[in-house]
Amino acid sequence: METVGNWNRFPHHADDDYFVAAPTVEFTASYRPVEGVAFFGHLITEEVKDEELGVNQYFHHVGTYVSELNAQFHIGGIGLRVGKFHPAFGKAWDITPGIHGTDLAGNYELKERVGASVAYGFETGSFHNEVEVAAFGVDRSSLSESLFTNRGRHALEDGGAGNSDGISSVALDFAGCLGAGAAGCYDEAHSDIAWGHAIRRAASTVSATKPGCLGD
Repeated sequence: METVGNWNRFPHHADDDYFVAAPTVEFTASYRPVEGVAFFGHLITEEVKDEELGVNQYFHHVGTYVSELNAQFHIGGIGLRVGKFHPAFGKAWDITPGIHGTDLAGNYELKERVGASVAYGFETGSFHNEVEVAAFGVDRSSLSESLFTNRGRHALEDGGAGNSDGISSVALDFAGCLGAGAAGCYDEAHSDIAWGHAIRRAASTVSATKPGCLGD
């Protein structure tokens, strides 16, 4: 469990200043009935609604929701995920501090999507590499809601990139690491390379396509 407190100050609007303290509790579970097959779940308890200006908030609007719930299959170097998951698309929101992480890079993080992904791990020289292709859409099922404080179910009317009927988005991610597996490369301070590209169809009320590209 982690509790974070933030003081938010507005120099020219002192009446809007406020302090907020909120917990973050995560629970994961995995069941492997046979070799190469696993069922994975990830629950998160945290603040699930927007903060209010000018009002100090302590453990306010806390809810619990299903962040991931999927089936995973592994055959050799190939991995398949089906269900609700976080498509691979960079790591900056996890590894960079302060506003350079969650506040900025978090805006392009792909999470709580429904669909499928295929990943393949391979080696080139001393580099350990993994490439993943994912096809997905925004979760608009009951799993997008939350217990205790209900954050509400996602709907087509909410708009946004990737929020349209069916499988509306595709992401491609490549990660390579010198001397360690790609997943633990940053923690073990090895040289690495990463690249990702995502295409997300706009909501049904908008005809534009939303592209995105990143390089770590």
